[in-house]
Amino acid sequence: MPGKIMNPDSKVVGEFAAAGCSNSEIADILGCSKKMIGARRFAAILAKNRAEVRKHLRQVQIEAALGGSVMMMIWLGRQLLGQTSENDVSVDAELSDPEQLIVVLDEKKKGEMIDGETMPETQTQTKMAA
Repeated sequence: MPGKIMNPDSKVVGEFAAAGCSNSEIADILGCSKKMIGARRFAAILAKNRAEVRKHLRQVQIEAALGGSVMMMIWLGRQLLGQTSENDVSVDAELSDPEQLIVVLDEKKKGEMIDGETMPETQTQTKMAA
């Protein structure tokens, strides 16, 4: 390849890493081999600058969530806090009597409204199917 850079400057390599470029992209831009960019002498600057980018991006995302972005709050809750959106109510129809429906409620759902009626403080409630 004509104009190949045999000895890229580590500062320039670091700037491309900070811009989110992969080793292959940096090598293509600078006209050198991917192996050269992946060499040990660039490892520290690549790791440091990519960590800085992740830190900055995380800060911006947290600022967006704190600024009221519900979608960012949900995403960060899932990523950082391990939150999920699981269904807390399971429904099971009895095979012996299709007219009845057993609603098994999670402890968190006790006393909540279901079909306009407040559920009692018991774990299960049998209702006649409509």
